[in-house]
Amino acid sequence: MPVDSRLNLTGVTSLRADDVPSVDYYPGVRRRTLLASETPGGPRILQVEIDPGKMFLDLDVHNSGPEYVYVVEGVFGDGAHEYPAGTFIRHPVGSSHIPQSKGGCKLIVILPSG
Repeated sequence: MPVDSRLNLTGVTSLRADDVPSVDYYPGVRRRTLLASETPGGPRILQVEIDPGKMFLDLDVHNSGPEYVYVVEGVFGDGAHEYPAGTFIRHPVGSSHIPQSKGGCKLIVILPSG
């Protein structure tokens, strides 16, 4: 397939999220940092994976800014509601929840820097 000469892809990067090393939050809960902004105040973008029956062991409080969550796979729970794949969730500043999943899930999470 020929490349369209009008394209300018200078500086474009890509990665496969599953190829990024994971870091454990809690047993059965992992994060992969997809983007750590180099700009002060810029976002951090994570892939978070919660194994079946696992959860955060502490309350997740959003004091430094809102958190945006997109449920990629499975069903995500916040301690009060369950959200199936395809759901977009906004947790405003000052909100709190306990991330969890009965059957396991994969999320894309966007957080403020810091």
